[in-house]
Amino acid sequence: MLGSENGKKLVQRMPSERILTESDGPFAQLNGQAVMPWHVERAIHELSAIWLLPPAKVIKTIEDNLRSLLERHA
Repeated sequence: MLGSENGKKLVQRMPSERILTESDGPFAQLNGQAVMPWHVERAIHELSAIWLLPPAKVIKTIEDNLRSLLERHA
């Protein structure tokens, strides 16, 4: 989703407290290679640029979002 301008525009419109990272790997591809979970750094970098936040703050937001989701479904 973060690989296209349209996807980035959609992310800009989404509430940051509702976003989690995920990949469609190994089926999705980036530069001809399978996207894997450890490629999350690229998503963090892209979200950092979209949200105008440092990567550490993006990571904290994503972690908080996951924690919140898990607590609601525990």
